[in-house]
Amino acid sequence: FKPEREMISGHIQPPFQQIAEALTVVLLIAYKHRRGEGASTINELMKHLRVPSSVISSYLSDLENGGIILSVDSRRNAYVPYRPMTEVRVSDVIKAVYGITCDETLGEAIAEKFLGYGVSGLGDMTMNDLLEKV
Repeated sequence: FKPEREMISGHIQPPFQQIAEALTVVLLIAYKHRRGEGASTINELMKHLRVPSSVISSYLSDLENGGIILSVDSRRNAYVPYRPMTEVRVSDVIKAVYGITCDETLGEAIAEKFLGYGVSGLGDMTMNDLLEKV
């Protein structure tokens, strides 16, 4: 069996790795911005996470579409938080990266159950709460 590359979409990492990496991306962007050091670049994020640019770019796209971060250059290479981290819940990040579509597959149905039960345990924890621990 050899899958067609055009048919593969989404992230190829396991769900917990996706969540961990996406949260780390947001924390790195927010931490640098909070310290007054400006926008975080894809290269900086790649070096810190040690993952390919395609993986970082995928997370960044999902996080931007989810209203969590914002690209500040025309080449989509530098990012800042879109809104204050006190308003961004950890569950918002998880949903942005591991969201559910209308055309639900079995995997997405399982993910929806995970989001329904696993994420609800996070309560109102925000990304700022995590930043305070950095």
